[in-house]
Amino acid sequence: MFSPIILLTALVLPYHTCNARPSQDSAAAPATAQLTEDQIGLTLFRPIHSNARDLINYAKDLTESSVQFVVKSVGAGRGELRRRDRFVQIESSIGVQDDEAGRKRAIDFLTELDAFIGQNHKEPVAEATSLVRTVRLRSMGVGSAMQLLDALAGKVEKQVVAETGTIVLRGATEDVARAESLLIEVDKPAPQMMLHVTLVELVDGVPEHPIGGQLGDALMKLMPGKQPERAGAFMLRASVAGNAPIELLSTFGGNVEVPARFTLVARSRSWDAERKVLTLGGCEVRSERPRFAPVVTIAAQAATGAGQPVAQQPAPQEVVAGIDKEGFSTDLTLNLGQDTVVGSLGGNALLVVLRFTVD
Repeated sequence: MFSPIILLTALVLPYHTCNARPSQDSAAAPATAQLTEDQIGLTLFRPIHSNARDLINYAKDLTESSVQFVVKSVGAGRGELRRRDRFVQIESSIGVQDDEAGRKRAIDFLTELDAFIGQNHKEPVAEATSLVRTVRLRSMGVGSAMQLLDALAGKVEKQVVAETGTIVLRGATEDVARAESLLIEVDKPAPQMMLHVTLVELVDGVPEHPIGGQLGDALMKLMPGKQPERAGAFMLRASVAGNAPIELLSTFGGNVEVPARFTLVARSRSWDAERKVLTLGGCEVRSERPRFAPVVTIAAQAATGAGQPVAQQPAPQEVVAGIDKEGFSTDLTLNLGQDTVVGSLGGNALLVVLRFTVD
């Protein structure tokens, strides 16, 4: 070990512009130029030949160890004077706080001091065995990430910064590196799916909007003697990630003024990419369909003379006689690219068919 006095005589200090450390009774006078708080920045310096703690102690004995700044106050006056440590240990590095010019002088000083220590050390300083890493999650929830780390990286200290979705990892270098790699590996955006919803009515006559192909053939086998007609068709994009919400609110039917309403709400429980199977939980399917009744208006028929035509009656009109509300709840298992009848509304009056594709 060597003393700061030897260092002082051996170094040509580039930080000669700093004043000596002030005494307690002169604390009111600034030891360095007064700065505003927004002028002070932070630069990291990592020693090569020494360790951060020892280098800070040497630096404190050789030069000004704090920076004085002004906190601006509202209203009149110069504001409040405060002091802040110029050198702060941050793991194996030194944080240097000052304005831009002051930080440059301090870094030059620390570099020369560290090099001088290296000339007098016979053995290099051992590498730090602890490590700090921050991982900002992109897709994975903080709760799920913490559960995973507790199960697979229990030796690592974990701290959550909820505002930014960041997890701070502390511990042995090997353990932290493994935990960081684990989070990066699993924190990937889940695939997006396109959910196709088809509402089918089974009618006796010729359908206005027929459904063909394999779905049409399968529906006719399901209800012999009936013809499938498309009553509504919707698409929505959602994530297949666990617990991702799925919500569809739309209208269907031929009456523009009083349309029928359809609602599907669920959550993606799991996505098996290998088997290409999607599980939806808590699926709630609802419909509200207006029920119409005819109203016939009878026109008064005036007495007519010979040869005069009889006045025509207007065509029958329909009014809403009520709203039929139907629904069902279920958990679903869907196979990629396959149409699946998941239930019916109003008996067999309206079938709900789902199919999904993945990007």
